[in-house]
Amino acid sequence: MNETVPLILTKLHPPLLRRNTFPRERLAALVRQSTERRLTLVCAGAGYGKTTLIASGLAETGLPLVWYSLSRSDRDIVTFFSYLTAGLDRALPGRDFAEAVRPAFARGADAQGYPMALVAACVNQLVASARDDFLIVLDDFQLVDQVPDICQALDLLISHAPPEAHFVIATRTAPAIACLPRLRAEGQALEIGEAGLKFRADEAATLFAQCLNLRLPELTTTALVEQIEGWALGLLMAGQSIKVRGEVGVGDCLSELAADRRVLFEYLTEEVLRQQPRAVVDFLTSAAILSRLEPAECDAALGRSDSATRLRDLEQHCLFVVRTRDGWLRYHRLFREFLLQYLAGDPERSEALHRRAAAYFEGQQDFETAIYHWLEAGDHRRAAALIAAVSAEMLHAGRFDTLSFWLGRLPRSEFAEFPELWVRWGQMCEARGQWDQALEHYERAAQGYTAHGDLLGLSDVLRNKGHILDWRKGKHAEAERLHREALGYVGEEHRRKRAALLAGLARDQLSAGNTIAAQALYREALATYEAEADRQGQLDTLLNPGSWLYHSLGDFPHALAVLRRAEQLALELNSSRQLAETYNNMAVNLYFLGRHAELRDYAERALALSRELGDSHNEAFALMNQANALEMNCGAAYDELYQQYQRALHMEQALGNRRFTIANLVFMMILARRGGDYAEAARRGQQALALATERGL
Repeated sequence: MNETVPLILTKLHPPLLRRNTFPRERLAALVRQSTERRLTLVCAGAGYGKTTLIASGLAETGLPLVWYSLSRSDRDIVTFFSYLTAGLDRALPGRDFAEAVRPAFARGADAQGYPMALVAACVNQLVASARDDFLIVLDDFQLVDQVPDICQALDLLISHAPPEAHFVIATRTAPAIACLPRLRAEGQALEIGEAGLKFRADEAATLFAQCLNLRLPELTTTALVEQIEGWALGLLMAGQSIKVRGEVGVGDCLSELAADRRVLFEYLTEEVLRQQPRAVVDFLTSAAILSRLEPAECDAALGRSDSATRLRDLEQHCLFVVRTRDGWLRYHRLFREFLLQYLAGDPERSEALHRRAAAYFEGQQDFETAIYHWLEAGDHRRAAALIAAVSAEMLHAGRFDTLSFWLGRLPRSEFAEFPELWVRWGQMCEARGQWDQALEHYERAAQGYTAHGDLLGLSDVLRNKGHILDWRKGKHAEAERLHREALGYVGEEHRRKRAALLAGLARDQLSAGNTIAAQALYREALATYEAEADRQGQLDTLLNPGSWLYHSLGDFPHALAVLRRAEQLALELNSSRQLAETYNNMAVNLYFLGRHAELRDYAERALALSRELGDSHNEAFALMNQANALEMNCGAAYDELYQQYQRALHMEQALGNRRFTIANLVFMMILARRGGDYAEAARRGQQALALATERGL
């Protein structure tokens, strides 16, 4: 038979195991169990280490081994059995399997009878000659699994071979073998899938050390495994890249990995995409624009009707799809990145796909996903309109990173059409303590609103600018001027906007020391919000100027009563940032009431919340309040307390928050005086006085 089929004998050799091959003992032990099972199936995508695992695991068994590495040229029954029988002859010499099977290929034989005739000849020869256990390994079986004759023959061979025969199949696709369910039920099938083949962090560390002589910090290795999702080939390429560039930290490793994709993507092009039919490639690259692969969503967003079938095929063929805990599919991260880069080579198609997806998700009211697709489609106008519509909600939820990313993707020309985008950027800067940048963004927003003739929008910007100038810059007169100008633009029908401006004017008057005027404005603003049932407006006004107004009057019980109302509203509105602020303000008033146990409790609540939120100002405020409590209770040594005050001081100084810098300096002065360090007390007092004078406080 082999006279008509030229054989490449290296296809019958197991792969050469290098000295530094990493033995994955937990999996090698499983592979060795193949000597006790009829069938072992190792099924995973390209680059998961299937071949190396099988070769290293079986090398220790000492059993005769028939190794057959399949290729696309083996996609006919004659070639398949020519190689298989040649492999049997090499592993079990003297049995003449090729000669025994030759009559089945006699000229004129019925082609329909090939599989059964070949299997019968092969099995009969095995029964006559096999005395000891042996292994048959079929590597890369996915290359022939669409040939019905081969699948039928393999099924018959596994079913009827003598018990000494043990089959191991390495494939990217679960093969259509009819006997597999029966073998599972009988406990005669051992299956190792993609999930089991993924590297864990400890295995990746050993892989780097043994194969690349590379030792990385544990945190770096863990981050790489998470990013690459345990994919063996991806980890090796990442390790090689890192070794060439030198050992670096977590962030550097991941950024360098992102920059060194060329070899990896070339591999995926050759080993995955070019092995697939055009229709599969079309679906793979189209669906890559979606983060979630759900059949109905894919159909609607991509304009298809076959997504359910395609997704089943991708999962069955181990084409780098992962099923999440929620039950839906997604691409492996690196594979999706590769597909998106591949799609980018056809910009017109990419744009059309993103446009259709954007329109679909916008219609579904999934605005965040729609914004992503509008941006990717290059339709900045549609993206800007949606960002403007959802930006206030994003800001309130503290989604600063996402909002900043979106705004950074927009050309500045779109901000002229939507000045509220400058407002949101300014509000984010304000929340981060970046007062000067916030003022710059507000000024651009003011210019945009003026150009549009939008006086209500302009009034909002002037109010925001006034708040920074008064509360952060100490420019009370200028702040009052802006607030009164803004009030002139707002008609009586816009009650909530007028209430916000009245609250701003109350703050201006309070900063200028005009407490009677401040109290009247505050009460009017709060009453308006209450009449409008505006809980957020009430919360803002109660916190500032409300609590600070009564605090400055020395009416600490009244300030606490105001803050109790603010606490309830912050809880109802799920506003963690304002809840932290409320607890801090409570702590300050409790300090002056001498209720030190409660002071410490609220300071620690504020500290925990602010750290969870990453809110540096409230964290510094809470550290100062906690130090106050410890100082009053003698709960810490002088040096320890002073260092805590100093840490809070440095944080407020870094934020440019002079009002709270002054408060820290005053408390440090009090501590130093009580500790007998009068020179230090005088120095801190002078610093506080200079800042207060500069701010007009």
